[in-house]
Amino acid sequence: MTELPLWQQGAGIAFGLLAALFQALSYVASRRFLTECRPASTLLFAASHLQMGAASLLALLFLWPSQLPAFQQIIWPLLGTSVSYLLGQWMLFRVLRQADSSQISPLLGFKVPMLALATAVVFDRAPSPIGWGAVILCTASGLIISPPHGLPQLRVLLLTALTCLGYCGSDLCIPILVRRLAPVSQNPVLLGVTLTYLFCGLVGLILCAHSGILRDARVQRFALPHATSWFLAMCCLFSCFAAVGVVAGNMLQASRGLLSIAIGMLITRLGLLHLDNLNSRRTLLQRGFGAIGMTAAILLYLYTQKTG
Repeated sequence: MTELPLWQQGAGIAFGLLAALFQALSYVASRRFLTECRPASTLLFAASHLQMGAASLLALLFLWPSQLPAFQQIIWPLLGTSVSYLLGQWMLFRVLRQADSSQISPLLGFKVPMLALATAVVFDRAPSPIGWGAVILCTASGLIISPPHGLPQLRVLLLTALTCLGYCGSDLCIPILVRRLAPVSQNPVLLGVTLTYLFCGLVGLILCAHSGILRDARVQRFALPHATSWFLAMCCLFSCFAAVGVVAGNMLQASRGLLSIAIGMLITRLGLLHLDNLNSRRTLLQRGFGAIGMTAAILLYLYTQKTG
């Protein structure tokens, strides 16, 4: 395994934690959309991706390089990043129609070992034995922080696995896309984000037109906080993957569960219990133990990269 410079690890950790923070905020914003605007996640998906596509189009005015790589060099990683992400989101919406989010959200943590296995099989970059231990510890800690309530049905488990596969496919293509853009751009990470979400924005435009919410000011207004937080999270996540790789990046991203504890405590203290509720001391202690385990897993995995 290639040893990573300390500054690169530090940058990766910072971007990964920022991605986790913005994702945690996006979940709060999505709950507000569903409670204050309309209880339809597909409308949120359509409106937020339309807005991120519009932001990407504006950003491309400043990020567009004087010369792009050959079309065949970027089209496949770009499609892999965007289409796999959209398929993962579509599968997630399907599974959420059949099971409660409290059952599904913890199971998405299995994306970490799936990515570790994929990088070992496809890219021949298997983690060390200690690295595998860190991956397992991270996954177990995620289940401690947010355990599933009840055992989902087999169909639900299969759809959740397909959701994870979609997200994994997108994550694995992100570093490839950034590397292909690096020779022609001073900001290949941001260029990769904007190209990806410009494509996703076209899908959002079609869905908004189909559902008739293009001119629905209330929907667009309540979707904006989610779209802003998610877009910032993806800018940080792309940067994190470019710095420390997709496995370590996803372990850092999984710390959004830890940050959700702090956000949940703040929301509870402010009395906004319709967004989150963290009154149980037992739940708080349980999540605290999970947080310790996840922190240890992240540091252990990054240590294997430094010494590998």
